[in-house]
Amino acid sequence: MVEVNLSERNLHKVPPVRWTQTGFSLVELITYVALLGILLAAALPHLELMPSKTNEAVEKFLADVRFARAKAIATGSHVCVHRVASNRYQVRRLKLQGSSWVLDKVLRDVTLPQGVSWWMNTDTGGHLKFNTRGLQVAFANPNNPYALYTYFGDSQGSSHAVSVWPSGQAYEEY
Repeated sequence: MVEVNLSERNLHKVPPVRWTQTGFSLVELITYVALLGILLAAALPHLELMPSKTNEAVEKFLADVRFARAKAIATGSHVCVHRVASNRYQVRRLKLQGSSWVLDKVLRDVTLPQGVSWWMNTDTGGHLKFNTRGLQVAFANPNNPYALYTYFGDSQGSSHAVSVWPSGQAYEEY
């Protein structure tokens, strides 16, 4: 027979528990990920990436080309994207003066981000014109059946091409 000692002294004794640290707790991991996220969110906006400025300029240009086309259709007037300088362009309404279309009211005036420049086919006279049906009409060569190409580049070697087809559709070339 086994004898059990039920004295008061033995009832309160608990064997010692040995804790060994073999990893991180869930709370520690969540805290680490949260702190890392806060630090990254604070650091990322301060990085200067030139290709992103070129991408931003291309996206803005595409939006403005589509705006010019939509404005030409909506208002029933000719609208163009006019190259002012290597870092600047304007979306302008055109008016008929005699038998030719001349630049009229400025709808948008855009300056590209610093370090980004753009150029287009030389046979268009620096204009990208849309008629009242939203079709692209080249200034210098109205018989040009091909797309008008516009190029964007920066001093870091990043470059992009945008094509605007006679139908008026504009796309970024990859």
